Amino acid sequence: MTNLQIEDARLETAVVAAKRAGQRASSVKHTTNTDEKGNGTIVTEADREAESTIRDELKNSYEYPILGEEFGGDIENTDTYWVVDPIDGTRNFANKQPLYGTAIALVEDGEPTVGVFYMPELDNLFYAVDGKGAYRNQTKITVSEETDFSNAYYTISGIGRTKLHPHVSQLNRWIQQLGCALMSESWIASGWADVGVFGAFGPWDVAVGVILIREADGVVKTISSHSTDWEEIKDGRIVLGNEELVDSVLTQLPNEVEKIVNNATYEY
Repeated sequence: MTNLQIEDARLETAVVAAKRAGQRASSVKHTTNTDEKGNGTIVTEADREAESTIRDELKNSYEYPILGEEFGGDIENTDTYWVVDPIDGTRNFANKQPLYGTAIALVEDGEPTVGVFYMPELDNLFYAVDGKGAYRNQTKITVSEETDFSNAYYTISGIGRTKLHPHVSQLNRWIQQLGCALMSESWIASGWADVGVFGAFGPWDVAVGVILIREADGVVKTISSHSTDWEEIKDGRIVLGNEELVDSVLTQLPNEVEKIVNNATYEY
């Protein structure tokens, strides 16, 4: 296993599970079949196989409930559980691109405390533990120091099928849509992108990103209420980056942008 910069049994369990699932998905990428879900998104055989692999690994070490994108999970009566996205960036994966990965987070007492995002074909491992920092492989990462939105180099908007881009372009012309929520979040945590405006995601798309960005000295806030609480953030309508830039974006976003984000349709 990768020589982690953080010693933590929960993290090690998540890394092992993410790597096994990610490597398995990569090995079958060119042969897996694709189906469409009821919400218009796609799923592959590899998504389901990867989530089954992760569930087996996690259950061997912990008895916490598991909430996964493909098989769901009952977390109604608990505030401690695993959150799993077996393949984030499924459309990229189905199109034979390397821009996808496996995400596993642990929520404890109602907040994400451990997060892992593994990109098998790029061999990039992003991880964080509450109070112990965030890393990409062996390198500690921090969010961008840019605080002026007009100078922000990239705005990454994971908004799916909405028309957000023209509105955000009023504020900044540098926009990328990566097709993989966790890759966008990892870029922001690494300082490779300055700020993100996201909408219509599920908890499996943002749980790892929340702990990564917090431990990389950044913040995640909801667009409507500017909340930093996981219970509101997990709906995925959020702005993320360093606090000054996030607050600047939240004050400058036009009203129509908030309406679009709050009515966005799920895509990834």
